[in-house]
Amino acid sequence: MASSMLTLHPEASTVVSIDCQPKILSIVADSDTLAPRAASFVRVARLLDVPVVRVEQNPSRLGPTVPELTEAMGDAEPVAKMTFSLFRTPEAEKAVKAAATGRGKQLVLFGVEAHVCVLQSALDALALGYDVFVLADLCSSVNTADWDFAMRRMCQAGIVVTTAQAAAFELVGSADNPHFREAQPFLKQL
Repeated sequence: MASSMLTLHPEASTVVSIDCQPKILSIVADSDTLAPRAASFVRVARLLDVPVVRVEQNPSRLGPTVPELTEAMGDAEPVAKMTFSLFRTPEAEKAVKAAATGRGKQLVLFGVEAHVCVLQSALDALALGYDVFVLADLCSSVNTADWDFAMRRMCQAGIVVTTAQAAAFELVGSADNPHFREAQPFLKQL
């Protein structure tokens, strides 16, 4: 990863929500806090005009993205997938490419499960040439050991593993940012 891309820039970033659906979220660790915090992060990204892609695993069986996150995403249409990596579903890969076109190669990923869909999507994104950032505190797994080893594996692969609040402050960049005051309530919820 180029040294200039070690921090997030709103004009170069695209946010991807992976499988934040009720049937999955209800069984993972931190299930009660993940969705509201993810919604706060998404609201900050949208204030900064960072596009958001919403990917759902087998939505006919697992349901749509949870309502509070769907509301925060605004007009982001869901993209269904059956593969664990979103980049192995042509429609999902196209949605990410379309959102990132003309922006840069920074992808900010969060979702569940960390050691399955998030991990495989992050590794595939890295192989496709994206600068990949994973929000560790907005990812979860049923088994916390799976989450831990997924984060370690991503770090070893060269993916930037960070927190939602750190990433949001990088995107905002400065207290002089005209959106900073509007973003503050959401930043405090991260």
